[in-house]
Amino acid sequence: MTKKQGFYRKQLLTKIHIHPRYQEIKAAGAWEDWLILRYSEKTSANLSLSELQEILLIFNGKKRDRDFAVLDPNRKFFLKDAISFAQKQKIQRLQEELGWSDEDLSRFIQKQIKSIKKILDLSSKEASKVITGLDRTLNYKLKQLKSSELYSRAFKAVNNPNYKR
Repeated sequence: MTKKQGFYRKQLLTKIHIHPRYQEIKAAGAWEDWLILRYSEKTSANLSLSELQEILLIFNGKKRDRDFAVLDPNRKFFLKDAISFAQKQKIQRLQEELGWSDEDLSRFIQKQIKSIKKILDLSSKEASKVITGLDRTLNYKLKQLKSSELYSRAFKAVNNPNYKR
Protein backbone atom coordinates (compact mmCIF):
# COMPACT_ATOMS: atom_id res chain seq x y z
CA MET A 1 0.00 0.00 0.00
CA THR A 2 1.37 3.38 -0.98
CA LYS A 3 1.50 6.40 1.31
CA LYS A 4 -1.44 7.97 -0.50
CA GLN A 5 -3.51 4.81 -0.15
CA GLY A 6 -2.62 4.57 3.55
CA PHE A 7 -3.67 8.18 4.07
CA TYR A 8 -6.91 7.62 2.13
CA ARG A 9 -7.60 4.50 4.20
CA LYS A 10 -7.23 6.47 7.44
CA GLN A 11 -9.57 9.14 6.07
CA LEU A 12 -12.19 6.50 5.23
CA LEU A 13 -11.91 4.90 8.67
CA THR A 14 -12.28 8.31 10.31
CA LYS A 15 -15.35 9.15 8.20
CA ILE A 16 -16.90 5.79 9.09
CA HIS A 17 -16.20 6.13 12.81
CA ILE A 18 -17.70 9.63 13.08
CA HIS A 19 -20.74 8.83 10.94
CA PRO A 20 -24.08 8.93 12.87
CA ARG A 21 -25.08 5.54 11.47
CA TYR A 22 -21.87 3.98 12.83
CA GLN A 23 -22.51 5.64 16.21
CA GLU A 24 -26.02 4.15 16.23
CA ILE A 25 -24.82 0.64 15.38
CA LYS A 26 -21.93 0.85 17.85
CA ALA A 27 -24.22 2.10 20.65
CA ALA A 28 -26.44 -0.93 20.09
CA GLY A 29 -23.37 -3.16 20.43
CA ALA A 30 -23.87 -4.59 16.96
CA TRP A 31 -20.86 -3.24 15.06
CA GLU A 32 -18.89 -6.51 15.14
CA ASP A 33 -21.97 -8.48 14.06
CA TRP A 34 -22.63 -5.97 11.28
CA LEU A 35 -19.08 -6.41 9.96
CA ILE A 36 -19.05 -10.19 10.35
CA LEU A 37 -22.35 -10.51 8.52
CA ARG A 38 -21.21 -8.48 5.52
CA TYR A 39 -17.43 -8.95 5.34
CA SER A 40 -16.57 -11.86 7.69
CA GLU A 41 -14.30 -9.55 9.70
CA LYS A 42 -14.58 -8.45 13.33
CA THR A 43 -12.90 -5.09 12.85
CA SER A 44 -12.95 -2.46 10.13
CA ALA A 45 -9.13 -2.29 10.26
CA ASN A 46 -8.99 -5.54 8.28
CA LEU A 47 -11.21 -4.29 5.43
CA SER A 48 -10.01 -3.33 1.97
CA LEU A 49 -10.36 0.16 0.50
CA SER A 50 -13.31 -0.90 -1.67
CA GLU A 51 -15.10 -2.40 1.35
CA LEU A 52 -14.54 0.79 3.37
CA GLN A 53 -15.92 2.82 0.47
CA GLU A 54 -18.92 0.52 0.30
CA ILE A 55 -19.63 1.06 4.01
CA LEU A 56 -19.62 4.82 3.51
CA LEU A 57 -21.94 4.52 0.52
CA ILE A 58 -24.34 2.37 2.57
CA PHE A 59 -24.22 4.80 5.51
CA ASN A 60 -24.91 7.78 3.21
CA GLY A 61 -27.81 5.98 1.53
CA LYS A 62 -26.17 5.97 -1.90
CA LYS A 63 -26.00 2.20 -2.04
CA ARG A 64 -28.51 -0.36 -0.80
CA ASP A 65 -27.34 -2.58 1.99
CA ARG A 66 -27.26 -6.27 1.25
CA ASP A 67 -30.50 -8.06 2.11
CA PHE A 68 -29.90 -10.18 5.16
CA ALA A 69 -32.33 -11.76 7.56
CA VAL A 70 -32.06 -11.43 11.30
CA LEU A 71 -29.59 -13.63 13.12
CA ASP A 72 -30.95 -16.65 14.90
CA PRO A 73 -29.89 -17.30 18.51
CA ASN A 74 -27.36 -19.90 17.35
CA ARG A 75 -25.48 -17.03 15.62
CA LYS A 76 -25.88 -18.57 12.18
CA PHE A 77 -26.46 -16.17 9.33
CA PHE A 78 -29.18 -16.72 6.79
CA LEU A 79 -29.94 -15.06 3.51
CA LYS A 80 -33.40 -13.61 3.10
CA ASP A 81 -34.73 -16.49 1.00
CA ALA A 82 -33.59 -19.11 3.55
CA ILE A 83 -35.82 -20.59 6.22
CA SER A 84 -36.47 -18.19 9.08
CA PHE A 85 -35.95 -19.01 12.74
CA ALA A 86 -39.72 -18.78 13.34
CA GLN A 87 -40.40 -21.27 10.52
CA LYS A 88 -37.81 -23.65 11.95
CA GLN A 89 -39.46 -23.42 15.38
CA LYS A 90 -42.93 -23.98 13.92
CA ILE A 91 -41.78 -27.11 12.07
CA GLN A 92 -40.20 -28.48 15.25
CA ARG A 93 -43.35 -27.70 17.29
CA LEU A 94 -45.60 -29.44 14.74
CA GLN A 95 -43.21 -32.41 14.67
CA GLU A 96 -43.50 -32.72 18.46
CA GLU A 97 -47.31 -32.42 18.36
CA LEU A 98 -47.49 -35.17 15.77
CA GLY A 99 -45.07 -37.31 17.78
CA TRP A 100 -42.79 -37.85 14.79
CA SER A 101 -39.13 -38.78 14.85
CA ASP A 102 -36.53 -36.91 12.80
CA GLU A 103 -36.66 -39.74 10.27
CA ASP A 104 -40.45 -39.39 9.92
CA LEU A 105 -40.09 -35.66 9.41
CA SER A 106 -37.35 -36.04 6.79
CA ARG A 107 -39.56 -38.52 4.85
CA PHE A 108 -42.45 -36.04 5.04
CA ILE A 109 -40.23 -33.18 3.83
CA GLN A 110 -39.03 -35.36 0.94
CA LYS A 111 -42.65 -36.06 -0.08
CA GLN A 112 -43.65 -32.40 0.24
CA ILE A 113 -40.82 -30.75 -1.72
CA LYS A 114 -39.75 -33.70 -3.86
CA SER A 115 -36.10 -33.55 -2.73
CA ILE A 116 -34.03 -34.64 0.25
CA LYS A 117 -33.10 -31.67 2.44
CA LYS A 118 -32.47 -30.94 6.09
CA ILE A 119 -34.65 -28.35 7.84
CA LEU A 120 -31.90 -25.72 7.80
CA ASP A 121 -31.33 -26.19 4.06
CA LEU A 122 -34.94 -25.40 3.15
CA SER A 123 -35.83 -22.15 1.43
CA SER A 124 -38.54 -19.97 2.91
CA LYS A 125 -41.00 -21.11 0.23
CA GLU A 126 -40.25 -24.80 0.83
CA ALA A 127 -40.57 -24.30 4.59
CA SER A 128 -44.02 -22.77 4.06
CA LYS A 129 -45.08 -25.83 2.06
CA VAL A 130 -43.80 -28.14 4.79
CA ILE A 131 -45.55 -26.14 7.53
CA THR A 132 -48.83 -26.16 5.61
CA GLY A 133 -48.56 -29.92 5.09
CA LEU A 134 -47.69 -30.58 8.74
CA ASP A 135 -50.55 -28.36 9.88
CA ARG A 136 -53.06 -30.16 7.66
CA THR A 137 -51.75 -33.55 8.80
CA LEU A 138 -52.12 -32.53 12.44
CA ASN A 139 -55.66 -31.23 11.86
CA TYR A 140 -56.59 -34.48 10.07
CA LYS A 141 -55.24 -36.60 12.93
CA LEU A 142 -57.07 -34.47 15.51
CA LYS A 143 -60.28 -34.80 13.50
CA GLN A 144 -59.84 -38.60 13.39
CA LEU A 145 -59.21 -38.70 17.12
CA LYS A 146 -62.32 -36.63 17.90
CA SER A 147 -64.54 -38.75 15.66
CA SER A 148 -63.25 -41.97 17.21
CA GLU A 149 -63.90 -40.56 20.72
CA LEU A 150 -67.45 -39.61 19.73
CA TYR A 151 -68.00 -43.05 18.24
CA SER A 152 -66.68 -44.81 21.32
CA ARG A 153 -68.86 -42.67 23.65
CA ALA A 154 -71.94 -43.37 21.51
CA PHE A 155 -71.10 -47.08 21.33
CA LYS A 156 -70.70 -47.25 25.12
CA ALA A 157 -74.05 -45.52 25.67
CA VAL A 158 -75.92 -47.84 23.32
CA ASN A 159 -74.38 -51.04 24.66
CA ASN A 160 -74.51 -50.07 28.31
CA PRO A 161 -77.33 -51.86 30.15
CA ASN A 162 -77.20 -49.29 32.96
CA TYR A 163 -77.70 -46.37 30.55
CA LYS A 164 -80.86 -44.41 31.37
CA ARG A 165 -82.50 -41.80 29.23
